Amino acid sequence: MITGASFFKERVVMRYFLRIIFVWILLQPALGQTREQHQNKGAWAVLAGSRVEILGKTNLNDFRCTAPLRLPEKAFEWQESQNYNVRNVALPIRVRSLNCGNTLFNEVMYGALQAKKFPNIEIAVREVIIPLASSSNEKSVQFYALVQLNGHTKSYWITAKTSRRSPNTFRVIGKQALKMTDFGVQPPVAVGGVVRTMNDLVIGFDILLSMQSHPD
Repeated sequence: MITGASFFKERVVMRYFLRIIFVWILLQPALGQTREQHQNKGAWAVLAGSRVEILGKTNLNDFRCTAPLRLPEKAFEWQESQNYNVRNVALPIRVRSLNCGNTLFNEVMYGALQAKKFPNIEIAVREVIIPLASSSNEKSVQFYALVQLNGHTKSYWITAKTSRRSPNTFRVIGKQALKMTDFGVQPPVAVGGVVRTMNDLVIGFDILLSMQSHPD
């Protein structure tokens, strides 16, 4: 038999547990913010001396088009104590800054890449993890990136090598093979069809990366 006293006691206990659950639900956003606040923040920049190159072949010889790359500081966040885990890094490459070593061939490449309509090659790195080991030895890293060229976008997993040059400076070297036709580019021809460019290209990069970090 349930007495009045026991019924009252059960109601008090139930009310107590409901109150605990209610408080726990209210605390969830605050707990989430606390976890987010443990992220570290800083700024990255691409330093002078960095460059990007496009390597290819014609029916007569190989060619190399190079462009300097330098970018001002951008904010980034990282979470791991032993690595920089950097997301959403944009690397714009101005098409008309490419120098293939020949004025005529430069103009042919600018035309094929529609430099007036699409002035930049955009490389958007979605995520890259850079080890913070003190050694200057090269380490392999892999990152996911979107390459936008001639109005077309393709995604790639790119393998690169990183080495630490100073406490806050890293060198990142890598390359990625691609095809012009994947981006709607017809391999250009020059000198009335005497020189024909092959479809396969390699985009290479040699980047000096400054990583200035500080706790949030």
